[in-house]
Amino acid sequence: MKNNKSFSPTRKSILTGIFIGVFITCLACKYSNLFQTQTTTTNVGFSENLLNNPEKYIIKRIPKSIASIDDVELRKRVFIRILTPAAMVALSEVRKERNALINILKKMNGQKITDASLDSIDKDERVFLRVIVKKYRSNDPSELLKRIDEVPLNLILAQAAIESNWGTSRFAIEGNNLFGIWTYRHQGIKPKKSRPGDNHKVARYPSILDSVRDYIYNLNVGWAYKDFREARTKTKDAVELASYLSKYSEKGELYIKLVKALSRKLNKQYAASYVNLFN
Repeated sequence: MKNNKSFSPTRKSILTGIFIGVFITCLACKYSNLFQTQTTTTNVGFSENLLNNPEKYIIKRIPKSIASIDDVELRKRVFIRILTPAAMVALSEVRKERNALINILKKMNGQKITDASLDSIDKDERVFLRVIVKKYRSNDPSELLKRIDEVPLNLILAQAAIESNWGTSRFAIEGNNLFGIWTYRHQGIKPKKSRPGDNHKVARYPSILDSVRDYIYNLNVGWAYKDFREARTKTKDAVELASYLSKYSEKGELYIKLVKALSRKLNKQYAASYVNLFN
């Protein structure tokens, strides 16, 4: 039988504090100056020239020890520090797809994507378009441009915080699922409180990055988020776009209020320090 008396609450708290302090210091060295503040919107912008190697900042999974951080504000900051690099990488991937699509569509002079219209572009571009059409489930150029677009960073942070309880949920720890996404096809985690007849599971991901990728993809192709995508063509404001997420959660309008409130709070609380968030 293990002797647990050697770890008194006081000593455990001290050791946890030391670990978190070292953890944050290491993150700070890596992540300095990733953010720049946009004071005219509620969105958190980031500088393109500071994203040369964002992959090296990524942490694969949420450490179980995050739940043991008693300081709530510290726990939230650790969560943001962990999630942000993965979100930035996922957003940069979507941005690259979108830019490549725009350049190819210019060569096609606005034609719809058909076998005949593909003759006007080179082989690599044809391969790219076929992959994109299949991935985003449309061959209409205007629809593809609606689907292949970024999600505001502070909306990603807000939804992840709500859905994963700031990275402490069972699904976040066991399956890197930060957004409460379900699955019917893949291996997942069975909810402990499932209702009779429920056959869904909560998706399991190899990494935090994969979770963010799937969340963005879900918003970009899901039938429930058509209005979200339409609104995104007019605004990139996270609070405004949250109005179109009632179908994301069974909470409906209450969920929208939660997302909006947290998006505002994140921006208000961290806007002045986002530039130095990782200092």
